[in-house]
Amino acid sequence: MTVAWDARINGYFADESAKPTGVAGPSGAFLANGTILVQPFNSERAYSGFDAEIGALLWTNCDGSREVRVFAGGFHFETNVDFFPEISGPRGRVETRLFDLPGLEKGSRVTFGAEVT
Repeated sequence: MTVAWDARINGYFADESAKPTGVAGPSGAFLANGTILVQPFNSERAYSGFDAEIGALLWTNCDGSREVRVFAGGFHFETNVDFFPEISGPRGRVETRLFDLPGLEKGSRVTFGAEVT
């Protein structure tokens, strides 16, 4: 991380054993009399994976008390069971940061942001 650039990568290592959901009976998708019937799964699993992003300082005012940063990245998560699909995709976000706010201690910061995944 520098003043102008950010780069992050996070890893997630899940307990991949099945946990019961409390739903009784069979689960999955079935064809019955020409109709697709979907029943809820009776177990769930946590996913392992990672996310990564790179960000840049887009704008700052003269005294550095306000700035706008943009970030782009992606994520990928999977589990060790065929019936649970992999989850991957892009991610983007924008942040506005306000520093040393009047009436608050020096070093204060408020951040407003929006994210799309």
